[in-house]
Amino acid sequence: MKRRQMMKALAGTAALPAVVGAAGGARAAGSGTASTSTGAASAATRTKGSDPLAFDPANYTTLTTTVATSDGDKAVTYRFFKAVTYVADPVDVTYQSLNVSVPVEIDGKAVDASHAPVVFSNAVGGYMPSSTAGNTGIGQGVNAKLSLASGFVVVDPGARGRTLVDTDGVYYGVAPAAIVDLKAAIRYLRHNKGRVPGNTDRIVATGVSAGGALTSLAGTARTRTRPTSSPGSARSAGTPSSRRPFPLLKPGTREACRASAVCAAVFHRPPLDKREPPTAIFH
Repeated sequence: MKRRQMMKALAGTAALPAVVGAAGGARAAGSGTASTSTGAASAATRTKGSDPLAFDPANYTTLTTTVATSDGDKAVTYRFFKAVTYVADPVDVTYQSLNVSVPVEIDGKAVDASHAPVVFSNAVGGYMPSSTAGNTGIGQGVNAKLSLASGFVVVDPGARGRTLVDTDGVYYGVAPAAIVDLKAAIRYLRHNKGRVPGNTDRIVATGVSAGGALTSLAGTARTRTRPTSSPGSARSAGTPSSRRPFPLLKPGTREACRASAVCAAVFHRPPLDKREPPTAIFH
């Protein structure tokens, strides 16, 4: 699929209340960060006293980058929200955090991305740990820079992986930890509707290789246990230390159709869980 067609396809998903998993796609060939200026970040603007998971819309850095597209290079100025912890009780904050990139100017023209679709681009490979906390700008995930240059909000989530081990020799990143983390990150975005830039009812999740598989699982794996605390809790989607697999929605059932963007439009049913919108999977 050509890059222009891919971006048109992504833009088309804005009409669906869905999290869309893409197993692969075009990769942008853009430059790194160019110049920076710090936004007005103030701890006083946060409401974390009442909500520990409140997103701070003032805590950003302004960056510029150049993105190579099928229509030529595009100069993009964007706001970069770095290392935002997406769980109230993190197991490892290095991996359980995300970055948000919001375009404000493309080729000299102002952009309002406050209601733009959100591209949720994970960079997991081989089910290894994936951290975005140390990134100095938008990540290199599939379609991340192309999405930014098209006016979308881009979220780069981190997630635990299979090689993480604590001082007691316990592997705390084995399955289903990565699924738990990605689902928690999506819940964090939806929990912060109106605070985090972009339309949190229009989330497009992408990844390649293991990241593509996790994208599909994040959309089709049902929450095994109900949250007992905040919607973004690392333990709200099941016990991370457990090796039991998440139950999947059984294909061909009305329950599965209610979780499908296409079937949901036919049956006019709401999502199974308001924190988890209907899902369409594209491979």
